Amino acid sequence: MTGTASERKVVLRTVFYIEGYDPRGPQHYHRLYRDEAAKQAQVNGLAVTVGARRRIDEVTHAWDVETAGTRTSYRFLRYDDLMRQRWSRGTLAVLGDIVRYSKAFLLRGVFLKTLRISWTMLITILLAPSLLLLALLISLAAGGIVAAFAPWYAGALITACGFIGLVMLRPIIEPRFAAFWLARICAFISDQGSGLVPHMEERIKEFASRIAAEVKRAEADEVLVAGHSVGTHVGVAVCAEVLRLLSDEQRTFSFLTLGHTIPLLGLQPQAHEFRKDLQRVVAGNQAADWPAPPAWAGVKPEIVVA
Repeated sequence: MTGTASERKVVLRTVFYIEGYDPRGPQHYHRLYRDEAAKQAQVNGLAVTVGARRRIDEVTHAWDVETAGTRTSYRFLRYDDLMRQRWSRGTLAVLGDIVRYSKAFLLRGVFLKTLRISWTMLITILLAPSLLLLALLISLAAGGIVAAFAPWYAGALITACGFIGLVMLRPIIEPRFAAFWLARICAFISDQGSGLVPHMEERIKEFASRIAAEVKRAEADEVLVAGHSVGTHVGVAVCAEVLRLLSDEQRTFSFLTLGHTIPLLGLQPQAHEFRKDLQRVVAGNQAADWPAPPAWAGVKPEIVVA
């Protein structure tokens, strides 16, 4: 959370939502919001009215949400166009993502650092390369058995065909494990750690300008920035930029993270600017003496990422 939220009753709220790594745009998320709101109403009895989606500008779509006593203007900040430009299509492209991020995370020590923080997160980011390795081992075993009773090249052929066949099962495996979607996410984060994601900085500044303008208007009782998955570390950079655009008196907005991926970027040695942004958000732009990072971090961040 950044700034100081008012304790008075929230009658009018503005939410800026930053999605995760997803090529689907505001139309999908509006439909998802509407459907899930109806399901939630059945659970808690809260009547939720979700209005029609409307386009505010090239970056922002919005819809209104009304409940008893509170009206929310829900703003979807889109960068799905950037995701579609880099979305890996086809098995070979996804395999390239797996190899690229696995190599990057291994050399940068992200796997080891993640293990020390959260073994469940490590399992998540290792799922895709583990499935790939399992397919290779099964293929090698099958090829080895054939080679024991036939010429070596027959075993090599079985190994290659077996591996290709198992990899081609991706459309069947994906709906159950989402491993290859996670691979695309990890590849994106590793590219961010190398500064190899074109146009993201410009989009972050565009997001920040819209949020800062809404905070300055001071019409809503609460301004909330919500980030999901990859949108959490994008949200950190956005909120840091918002803080730069606002005076001390204007810094009254909140930041909510859902399923955050902050460590996966923050633990990468070259993510210096992101760690500065994280410190700015955590400290509310106030000077702070942060403790030294743990020895296993292997980096010299401006803030301890834990």
